[in-house]
Amino acid sequence: GAGAAIAAALDPETTTICYSTPTGDALLAARDELVRIKKPGVDQYLLLVTDGADFDLSCPLPDPLEVLRGLDADGIKTFIVGFGAQDTTPQGVNPPMLNRMACAGGTAQSFATACSALPTGGFDAVDPSGAHIYFDAANATELGNALGVIAGQVCCGCLL
Repeated sequence: GAGAAIAAALDPETTTICYSTPTGDALLAARDELVRIKKPGVDQYLLLVTDGADFDLSCPLPDPLEVLRGLDADGIKTFIVGFGAQDTTPQGVNPPMLNRMACAGGTAQSFATACSALPTGGFDAVDPSGAHIYFDAANATELGNALGVIAGQVCCGCLL
């Protein structure tokens, strides 16, 4: 029954469909929801599981790096998990972009040495092509392991 409502909401004259990943828009939607449910004294986090590739082909704006920096400035840390076939851009994982995202999101591993402050605010990777400072996962087991490590970093006194 929802198909007709969705079709009616899409204007074929103005609606564009990306053939790549609208990562920036997804992050903005998550931010809007986190702002809506924000409770004083409660930390907020995002988890972005992505290959870091293709976002710029047909959906370059909003730039996910800028959105991540804005989230970080608002106190919302974003953990980046690179998921997919390694080093096979554009269809696979894009390590330089994932490294940059991890710094922009404020959660890069070895943050103090791997990330540097930008004059305009926020952070970027010192060496985007260097060692992976995001969480790697090429399969379900590795994804589970990465999620366990992340949960251990954000969860204090909760059951994992």
